[in-house]
Amino acid sequence: MPAAGRSASIRGLLRKGEANVHKEDRFKQHTRSVWQRSYEAYERWSAKWRAALAPTIDALVAELRRCDSEDELHARYWEPGDRPADVLLRHLPGDPGRDVLLELEDACFWLRCRELQPEADPPLAEAKG
Repeated sequence: MPAAGRSASIRGLLRKGEANVHKEDRFKQHTRSVWQRSYEAYERWSAKWRAALAPTIDALVAELRRCDSEDELHARYWEPGDRPADVLLRHLPGDPGRDVLLELEDACFWLRCRELQPEADPPLAEAKG
């Protein structure tokens, strides 16, 4: 099939109104959705647990504020090693387990992402007051 035919076929696979998104942008969108789902799961935890973890969350978000752009935040997220977990563990009374750490970590990345783009989610920015 000629190159022009292949690209026409690929364009035909897009749904009506769907933009052609670069692979890197799709990857970032997926990563953001993971962060957001973790934050939403964290929000469903009891108020008691969230209050107890607030200093831990604040500590990692403060660390993530070294990232001045979403690109830097994504680069930080994908760095080898697990430095965000180290920050969390320094502020937790014990090791809550890998799954909880990952959920807290991703929730913190979502909070920092929202800070970098406050116009995208006004209710969250207002809640932070």
